[in-house]
Amino acid sequence: MSRLFSYRVHRKKHRFTVAVICFLFIGNAQCQEIEDQVLKLEECCSVIAIDGENRIVYARQKETGRVLQFSVDEVDIRSVKIGDLISATFKDDTAVVTSIAGADRNYATIIRPGNDILDVGSSSLKNLEWPPGDIFRPRKVEDCCNIKANPDLSGTSGRIVVDALEGVSSFRVEVFQAGTSQRIKDWFANASVDLLPGVYDIKLSGVWVMGVTVNRQMDTTILCGALSVNLSDGSQWEVFDEAQETRFTSDFGTGTIALPIGVYAVRIAGGWVRIQIEDGTVTTI
Repeated sequence: MSRLFSYRVHRKKHRFTVAVICFLFIGNAQCQEIEDQVLKLEECCSVIAIDGENRIVYARQKETGRVLQFSVDEVDIRSVKIGDLISATFKDDTAVVTSIAGADRNYATIIRPGNDILDVGSSSLKNLEWPPGDIFRPRKVEDCCNIKANPDLSGTSGRIVVDALEGVSSFRVEVFQAGTSQRIKDWFANASVDLLPGVYDIKLSGVWVMGVTVNRQMDTTILCGALSVNLSDGSQWEVFDEAQETRFTSDFGTGTIALPIGVYAVRIAGGWVRIQIEDGTVTTI
């Protein structure tokens, strides 16, 4: 039986014991304060990626979208799973992981901001394990978005704007709560959608743009261009990441789709074409 599994079994008992100790020996008035600082049981984050070769775990903070990066021991790297819940204490710009799936731990972390996307092309991240279901392989985008004030907005909301080139309508946009599989909104083609201020993960034509910030009374425009393909009706084309590992979308024949800015590989008839998508530009192959 692994250490993490054993702790999962006794997790509720541990929570109850902490509550009793606080009440009996510390006093109810101070219990919450100490729980927040030392015995923090709230699970702030969930594991999103595991670099088994280098024993590094990545967890995304639910409220801010920030990523915690921390090294674990040889036992934990064999036991930790995608989706495991993480507890941590935070002070200024530092954090300490205090539990993994209910198992008490003490791992110092590196905190990445919500818009600092993990680069899966780097040598240390090539063999990451990613969550099941939708492909979750974010690409590093230096400037994913353009954020500016919108005088037409009022109240507390901000806005996500997807404005690909005129006539480009064959693409889907999905908005998720950052670090989760909770889809907030989805639509097809260009649109401006109001959202509450916060951090979101955007999926455009199957490509993830992670940690997108929406601010009050401001527009966050996703930088994107278009790919135009002109083939016969029976010919398939597929869009992959630059490393030719992750397929984002595919179609047959002639079509034009929007894509976030970046470098992609397109597979046609068994061959590969490398393309660069720039903001407001059509790339034709």
